[in-house]
Amino acid sequence: MAQPAGGGQPGDDAWAALETQCLRAIRAWKDGGYAGRHLNDITGVEGVRVRELLPEETGFAAWVRNTGNAAAYHDADGAPRGTATLAEPRLRKHTLQRRGNWIAAILYLHGGGYRKYKPKDSYCIAISTRIAAACGAPTLAVDYRLAPEFAASS
Repeated sequence: MAQPAGGGQPGDDAWAALETQCLRAIRAWKDGGYAGRHLNDITGVEGVRVRELLPEETGFAAWVRNTGNAAAYHDADGAPRGTATLAEPRLRKHTLQRRGNWIAAILYLHGGGYRKYKPKDSYCIAISTRIAAACGAPTLAVDYRLAPEFAASS
């Protein structure tokens, strides 16, 4: 994906074109199918580095999984949570960087019905690395608080 000519600012024509290009890349990936032509592809994309970020680094709230049903929720009770993952594409000609700094990023809120999964699960890494590669921008996935421990309003 090309960087907007002259840098551009969010909201201008260059950024709108860049956003359209990114959305087209994601739709083409979705419409073209996944490896094996199924939704359960759980491998990350080569050329994208994934780093786990702890709550101390991000400032996001740390929390503990406590459902009473570890099998149903894919996490043992007492499991510490609150991390994030950052999927960063390798530098190449068409990345969203200027002078070594990212000028755009993507926030990925993983699925799971607000009950399951975390950013470091292979399902989330597979999707976040594909988004990062398709858009040429870092993709941040956060471990937000889940039900049943936390109601939607908390």
